[in-house]
Formats: sequence, C-alpha cells, structure tokens
Amino acid sequence: MYIILGVALILIVIGILVKYRKWYWLISGYNTLSAAEKDKVDIKRLGNLTGNLLFGLAGIFIISFVLSLTGYRTASIAVILFVFPAAVFGTIKSQRYTPSSEGRKAALIVVGISSVIFVAIIGLLIWGSREQTVIVSAENIKVTGMYGTQIPLNEIKNVSLKEGIPNVLRKTSGLDNGKILKGNFDTLQYGKVKLFLNIKQNTYVLIYTRGGQYYLINFSDGQRTKDLYQNILLFWHG
Repeated sequence: MYIILGVALILIVIGILVKYRKWYWLISGYNTLSAAEKDKVDIKRLGNLTGNLLFGLAGIFIISFVLSLTGYRTASIAVILFVFPAAVFGTIKSQRYTPSSEGRKAALIVVGISSVIFVAIIGLLIWGSREQTVIVSAENIKVTGMYGTQIPLNEIKNVSLKEGIPNVLRKTSGLDNGKILKGNFDTLQYGKVKLFLNIKQNTYVLIYTRGGQYYLINFSDGQRTKDLYQNILLFWHG
C-alpha cells in the first residue's frame, strides 16, 4: 500500500524537475532526438504538459492511497484505474508539440497498448469480484472462478460452520477489493489459508485438510453458506 505513496512522491519530484527546473532530458524520447528534431519540438509547452501530467498522476495515486488507508479498497482500485486514460490523454496531447510522424506512430501504439491494458484490468476486476460457484460431488469440492481450486473429499480432516470473519493480516497472492477476498492470505487465527469470502457475511465454512491447509468459503447469502455446509457433510463421511 505504501508503494503507491512512494510512486506518487517520485512523480511529484520528477514533475518539479521537468516543469520548473527545465530538466527536459527526463522526458522520455526527447533526449534521444537529433539536434534538428529537437528544434522542431515546442519543448517549453511539452515540459509544462509533462510536469502537469506527472502532478495529475501523483494526485490519482495519493487519492487511491488515502482511500485504501481508510478502508475504501474498492474505491481505491477504481480511482487508480484513471491512470490509464490520463496517460493516454497526455500521450495524445503531447503530439501537438512533437510534429514528427514517427512520434505520432509511437503515440498510436502507446494509446492502443494502454487501452488494451485498461480494458483487461477492468475485465479482471469484474471477473474476480463475481461470487464463486462451489460444486460438491462424491470425489471433491470444486470452487470455480478466479483462484478456483479442487479439494478431494478423502483429503479433508474436518469441516465446520463458523461465525465471525477471521482477522486477515495480509494478502500473499489473491484479490482483495474491500468486500471480496479470494486467494492466499495470512490470518491471525489460522495462519496461511485459502479464502473465498464475502466479508460482509459473518458465517463461513471452514475446511481443514490432512495436509494442513485451511479453506474458508462463504456466500453473500448466509443460507447458501449453511446449505453448502450441509451438502459437504452429505458427501463427506469423516
């Protein structure tokens, strides 16, 4: 989380150096131009644009950091996504001050790549935030969706229905949008676990395997969580 704040501070420093100290060599691509090409660039306006863009990006990161710090993680993710359209805007506008046709081609490539990345991230966030499907059979418990897994029934040592979401210490590899937790996390009560939790719902199914792995699963509908527990007991014989 503090990495975001660090990035913001770096952007502010670079923005100051470019806009006010005239360190134009920090502008990507400008220092590689020939003297003739540099003469065609309106470097003062380009420097101002670059500095302002860096300040704007830093502002986005700072707002995202504050929202994350205060617990609004979904809003934090939504805000930081504005980095991509801001970068695209800056790339397009910079072409007013760089008349090179090669620069325009490069700008189109940047815009295209940024657009693809932006759409991909939005898609992943939507997909990851969708509630998982859990299928129980005589052989295993299959959890579908992002970070999905299969738990063989013969590997299960204990199954219980619990109340009270455990204290999550950190995410090791997973999704945390402030409401949905999916993937691998460290918890105070169970140590390393695999979560498929909606933290707005207090009830969850706790599965403990013979290999020492904990799985915590629930749904936004508490009754569905209780039905899952009964369904697992139906197939699992201890």
